[in-house]
Amino acid sequence: MAVLASLLLSLVTVCVVVYPSTAASNVRVRMFSREKMSTMDTPYGIHIAFGNGGVEKGLVRVLWASARQWQPQSMNNSGMCEYGTTLGDLQWRSTGRSYTYSAGNFKGTLHEVTLDKMPTQPGATVYYRCGSNSTWSGVLNFTVQEQNVTESTPQQPWVGAICDMGLQHSDDTVASIGQAVRSGLVQAVVHGGDISYANDYDPSDNNSYVWQEYMQKVSQFAAQVPYMTCPGNHESQFSFAAYLNWLPMPNISGSPFYHSFDYMGIHFLMFSTEHDFTNGSVQHQWIVNDLKQANANRETVPWVVVIGHRPLYCTDLVLSKRCDKEAPVYRSYLEDVLHDQNVDVYISGHNHQYERTYPVYKVKATQKDYVNPKATVYIVDGAAGSREMNDPSFLPKELAPWRAHHSELFGRSWLRMRASKNSFEFQLVASSDSKVIDNFTITRS
Repeated sequence: MAVLASLLLSLVTVCVVVYPSTAASNVRVRMFSREKMSTMDTPYGIHIAFGNGGVEKGLVRVLWASARQWQPQSMNNSGMCEYGTTLGDLQWRSTGRSYTYSAGNFKGTLHEVTLDKMPTQPGATVYYRCGSNSTWSGVLNFTVQEQNVTESTPQQPWVGAICDMGLQHSDDTVASIGQAVRSGLVQAVVHGGDISYANDYDPSDNNSYVWQEYMQKVSQFAAQVPYMTCPGNHESQFSFAAYLNWLPMPNISGSPFYHSFDYMGIHFLMFSTEHDFTNGSVQHQWIVNDLKQANANRETVPWVVVIGHRPLYCTDLVLSKRCDKEAPVYRSYLEDVLHDQNVDVYISGHNHQYERTYPVYKVKATQKDYVNPKATVYIVDGAAGSREMNDPSFLPKELAPWRAHHSELFGRSWLRMRASKNSFEFQLVASSDSKVIDNFTITRS
């Protein structure tokens, strides 16, 4: 296939849209300044994520930043959240840690508070505000969802999935997801790496403002539903410092770079393709063990999704090296594991397009439908925002018979999924108008 793909590339003129580089055009992104804050303690970039105990133990973390420069032992740096189950009675208060980091010339303070008194019953709405005695955020809210799904469980909301979004060119995706969150359709968002693209802006030492702007931007949905992430290659700058400080994830694996959780009938395993996941590595062994446990828990959490930044199957022609050379190597590490543990779907990004496979194993489709699939379905979901090589040119169908669909849009999109006991539905949503432009459903009897 690699030889044929290379031949095609030499014979066919591929239409590549070239956009100005992010680094050259960053004047269009306003520098994050303290003057935008009403006070030095005004919370911004508020987002929530699961704590180490997960939703089953009522552990949701709230994270935010303030412009005040962090100083050890300063009471002005301490953060807290007040919360309750009725809007007019924020009856509980929890305090947490405040900290900072210096990479990218970050000068402010980050705050993390675990809401350790919140209810755990599905359907409970938690109202909260965070800040300090002098300056509070507005009152926000999120709703606790089911962890398990059985035959009697009502229809679940959607989980949004994005990769490769970034600060620029993502307005329509953020707005579309935000509207879905506010309407109650989407109740969690997972992000498979390449998050703010800060390393494309002044890669030397002065780009922390990109993370500040990005986190403020996504707070329009991430403050109301869990925002769960894993790193991509664009997070590696400064040894992943910004990622680790802005987006701490549950540290149940012994590493801050990979984790898993159950939510709305789906087991999510989010791992790092930017760290060693070769056979025999620590991360690989953790993946194997976690998936074995998830596969044994299908009675209440019937579906398993693995999310990593780099694709295992893809057919993009513009970035053909990733598909011809790199993807087979990654498959040699993980494909047998995913197959043996009956993983339903693998979601990646890295390529800034959308495509999905039939159930496929060893480069052969096991079937041309999604009924009782005998192998994993692979989705590339990298069209949330970044315009780098965002060109819908793909390998011809006859050279990739295992590919079920690819998007021919130059525009942006995001994926959503929802589970019931015997079906797992996916929809691709156009960011510009929120219309569904692709859908498929996996069923199991």
